[in-house]
Amino acid sequence: MEQKNKDTYPKLLSLPSQQSSLYYMKKKFLFFVLSLMICFFLYNHTKAQLILDSGDVAVEINPEVPSPNQVVTINVESYLVSLDTFYIEWYENDVLQVAGFGKKDFSFNSGNTGETTVVEVRIKEEEGGDAVYSRRIVSKPASMDLLWQATDSYTPPFYKGKALPTSEGIIKIVAIPTFRVGIKNVSPKNVVYEWKRNFETLQSYSGYGKNTLSIKQSYLNNEEKISVTATETSEGSTAKGLIKFEPYDPKIVFYTKDPLQGILFGQGSVDGLTLGKNDTTLIASPYFVSSLDPQDEDLEYTWSLNGSELGTPEVKNQLILRGTDQSGQARLKLVIESATKLFLKATKEISLYLQ
Repeated sequence: MEQKNKDTYPKLLSLPSQQSSLYYMKKKFLFFVLSLMICFFLYNHTKAQLILDSGDVAVEINPEVPSPNQVVTINVESYLVSLDTFYIEWYENDVLQVAGFGKKDFSFNSGNTGETTVVEVRIKEEEGGDAVYSRRIVSKPASMDLLWQATDSYTPPFYKGKALPTSEGIIKIVAIPTFRVGIKNVSPKNVVYEWKRNFETLQSYSGYGKNTLSIKQSYLNNEEKISVTATETSEGSTAKGLIKFEPYDPKIVFYTKDPLQGILFGQGSVDGLTLGKNDTTLIASPYFVSSLDPQDEDLEYTWSLNGSELGTPEVKNQLILRGTDQSGQARLKLVIESATKLFLKATKEISLYLQ
């Protein structure tokens, strides 16, 4: 009897330990399942909550400031959740245009000047559900014209082309935006302007009614970028314009002066000039030099014949070529430089044919 009790006693003691281990395993399993359910619930709940904040959805409009009758593309994106899994609707003037999962882009035509287009985007978790994010974008295009003039660029009388800017020349730009409020156009003087030169804001030239800008081209820049943003104050509409300038090289064109008709501007000498027995007065016209007077003190003329420098004429842009009975050929060269502008220089060389 004592031996039997010794055999069964340890077995009886081990039963509660096995039941306890099984109990704890079941408890851990239930806890694991419950944790998964809670995580799944929180994930779905967070998915909707993350995009309720407008800061979590980026809206990109390209171009940012559209011109009239221009294609505009709007894109929505989020860095917190994937919008590819959301149902997105696009409305134009309250009319549904595009809808579907992952429809993150929408394009429309901006319309005429002053025409209002309202685009609304609604993001939903599922088709037919409530929107967890929405935004309205109002487009009212305006146009911008930029007119410019090289104010100190020389051109001779009767020249039909446009005076071009050279290094360190002065350029005047005028902004003419077209805003429409109701049926009336807004005066350019009732608009706020922000001017930028090579992407740097020009504070002193910007402000209310300041639609003109004058700059001096820098010899350090191969290109000048001038941009302006105009804002109509009553409705906040904007218009933008951009223009680029490259410095041109001045050039010299030779004309002859007739005793009766004066300077023959319609007959420029390109490569050569035929001389006779009579004297010929040659006029040098320095196109596009940054001086309105070809005899400006800042301009230095150097004349040379067959490599030998000639003296400076009394009227420095006019050279009198004496008539001769001899025949032959010579090379005439003129160099015009500025005493104050480093890179302002023009050179012209022509052949003189003696008959």
